Amino acid sequence: MKYVLVIEGQETPLDETIAANDDVLRTTIAAYMPQLANAEIQRQTQGDTVRIQMLKRAGTKGSVAAVCQELCAAPPQLNPALSLAWQIEQLKLQKDLDITALIALQPQIEAAYTNGQKWEVAIASANLNLCRAPATPARITPKLI
Repeated sequence: MKYVLVIEGQETPLDETIAANDDVLRTTIAAYMPQLANAEIQRQTQGDTVRIQMLKRAGTKGSVAAVCQELCAAPPQLNPALSLAWQIEQLKLQKDLDITALIALQPQIEAAYTNGQKWEVAIASANLNLCRAPATPARITPKLI
């Protein structure tokens, strides 16, 4: 008996040791196509050939609960550059912004700049880690908070 795997119209011959068992088939294919880890499998025999079709099945998404828990536990922070910008804007509105005021603010300006650079690096790193993280199916459906 010959086995042919059909995924999105593309046909691939399969060895009987892989094709005979749905769990083995899913595990083998999921290593190359993770989106098919929960695929629906349909078998159709045509003469001496068994055509196996794998259809993507919508699964659960990664849990948002852990992310929300971490965000809720994080201490509130305000970017120092924003705080300083509002402080300078207030001085402008009060017509108290002059060279003397700016010189007095110089240490805060430098600190805000340095902290802003650190924030930028941390945010870029977190974004890169999130983009590189593999999709992981959740075992439960998260509840919105």
